[in-house]
Amino acid sequence: MAFASLQGKILLLVLPLLAYLMASVFFYDPTPQLEIVRDLTRSRISVGETVEISLTVRNTGQTLANFQIQDELAEAHPVVEGETSWSGTLFAGQTQTIKYKVRPGRGKAEAQQVLVSYTDPLGLVVRKEQHELAVYLTVEPQIEQVDPPVIRPRNTLVYAGNIRARTPGSGVEFFGVRDFQPGDSRRHINWRLSSKGNQRMYTNAFEQERVADVGIILDARERSEFKMGEATLFDYAVQAAGALANAYSEAGNRVGLLQYGRLISWTFPGYGKQQRLRILQALAGAKSGDSQVFDNLRNIPTQLFPRNSQLVFISPIWKDDIDMVTRLKGMGYNVLVVSPNPISYEKQFISEDNINPQGEALAALERKLLLRQIRNAGADVIDWDIAEPLAHALRRYQRVMR
Repeated sequence: MAFASLQGKILLLVLPLLAYLMASVFFYDPTPQLEIVRDLTRSRISVGETVEISLTVRNTGQTLANFQIQDELAEAHPVVEGETSWSGTLFAGQTQTIKYKVRPGRGKAEAQQVLVSYTDPLGLVVRKEQHELAVYLTVEPQIEQVDPPVIRPRNTLVYAGNIRARTPGSGVEFFGVRDFQPGDSRRHINWRLSSKGNQRMYTNAFEQERVADVGIILDARERSEFKMGEATLFDYAVQAAGALANAYSEAGNRVGLLQYGRLISWTFPGYGKQQRLRILQALAGAKSGDSQVFDNLRNIPTQLFPRNSQLVFISPIWKDDIDMVTRLKGMGYNVLVVSPNPISYEKQFISEDNINPQGEALAALERKLLLRQIRNAGADVIDWDIAEPLAHALRRYQRVMR
């Protein structure tokens, strides 16, 4: 009887606790009312820059014990400062903000989830939620300020610019001599020819300078990526495309961009600052990829480019590309090839002790012969050693063209 009495007393003591636990398990469901906002200090940045992100959560419902919030956006980009999560008790009406800075790579940020978890007051039951928040962040390639390389397309547009138009008119480069006509400037009279006694006056004619159509073709084929660790040669090609598009556009030309790889991405030609912005945004999302259809250059949609215009092809270049360059020249296009050097790119990831001098010399000779064949096909070629700025390679090319 004494044992039964003791059990009854223990049961009386335990019952309230059991009732409390059961209530926690089956009846605790606060249905949290949360307002979560993610703010970015900037929506457009360049590679290497940082952006500050603030995540604010406001509890408009009941108090949440053991509350934790984690921003998954931080998982996709390197965090350089701040905290990406917070935990504690989130009281009714309380607002909590976390701030951190990230240094994202080139591209367009995708929507990332915010993870939320909380428990009942005793911590027995854990509930989790996922909130997907849109992210409006574009990371553009760094744009090196360069002078546009000299180009000589067969056709130019009607507006004044800095490209020699192969026709006489106002300009600074001597074009030829013609008969003097009323209205011509006296300071352009060719006195030496006019003084030969045939009683005719001659004037010097200068070559007109106008703007032109420039089509930039970015080689985005997977075999042109050359990935070493986290870095890729394709990123250098993207930088070159951005720098040249910016330079030719600032000179007043009409510029378009074709990304040729897994798919074809076409940025319609245009003028001015807005066009430069469109091209930068297209380059921010540029990705290389494999495709059986676009593995070679035979399927470049040449109908996108006006005949006799200027094409700038940015690629490490391959032997089977020579036929397409020859074809483009035959169709009347002027072709400039800007080629990031894959040999110098790979060399920066290999220690000097592991470099085979004979192998390096053989690879350099093979590339030299390939670029010579491209030149023989009628294209101008800029061999860019990526160990130096693009501007240096362009200046060397300018000196040769002069």
